[in-house]
Amino acid sequence: MATVQETPSLDDLMESILDRLPPEAVAVLASMRLEPIRRRETFADQLVKLVQAKARIRVSHAEAGPLPDEPDFNEETRRAIRDVDAGKDVASYENAAEMFADWGV
Repeated sequence: MATVQETPSLDDLMESILDRLPPEAVAVLASMRLEPIRRRETFADQLVKLVQAKARIRVSHAEAGPLPDEPDFNEETRRAIRDVDAGKDVASYENAAEMFADWGV
């Protein structure tokens, strides 16, 4: 039986795109200034504005530093998080039994 996959919202899609970009690219998007539109605004124009607005929010939050309840990670921890995000030296398993077998448990 086929399952119905939930369609992501446009907001979730934009966040997902920004998640995959390096911080430098997000900063460039946030700082871009578009020429005033002299024609009727298209859907693509609105998407660009939305991505830029989200990028600006991310940059402003990044510049503000961690929130009070967020840990201030050292460089080794930040590097480990980046490596995991990039899939470097990460094992994946079909199920828990396969994982435990690999661990010798």
